[in-house]
Amino acid sequence: MTVHSPAPEHSGARRRRNRRRALSAALVLALATAISACGSDEPSRYSRTCGVVVDGSGSAAASRTGFDAEAKLKATLQKFLSDKKCRKTSFAPITKVSEASKCQVSPLDLDPDTSKTADRERARTTMRAVALSNALKLLRCAQKEEPGSDVLGGCRASRCPSRPATTPRSTSSW
Repeated sequence: MTVHSPAPEHSGARRRRNRRRALSAALVLALATAISACGSDEPSRYSRTCGVVVDGSGSAAASRTGFDAEAKLKATLQKFLSDKKCRKTSFAPITKVSEASKCQVSPLDLDPDTSKTADRERARTTMRAVALSNALKLLRCAQKEEPGSDVLGGCRASRCPSRPATTPRSTSSW
């Protein structure tokens, strides 16, 4: 049996092979860094604050002379919050004493912090449904307990931004 030993390697060939390996490793590292820095499937965070003012006055009743605030909220609020990309939402009723009303619901974060593996859009959709539920609860309280029409007080109570486009109201002006 004959055993052959490998041919002696020249130092120049060894250096070229080491350079190729180093170059390949650097290229892979640069590519991995570029891919991870370039894209994220996670949607960007919302930043807008919106005020939801619900009308508990008699004109918001589901009657021939009213405009049915409940139906209007159900039909438009979630889409409005989504279209305007509202992150924070505060609520206020229009009642006889809007700012001092006992009808209150807590503000909501519609784009809450989630884990990296959570579906952000699903969380937003869920929170918009909670916002609708809270708005309906507030509306029912306002209509039952304190019907009235302190519109300016309702806007002040919601801490409405100066731009009316970010302030949904359960009136025909939506």
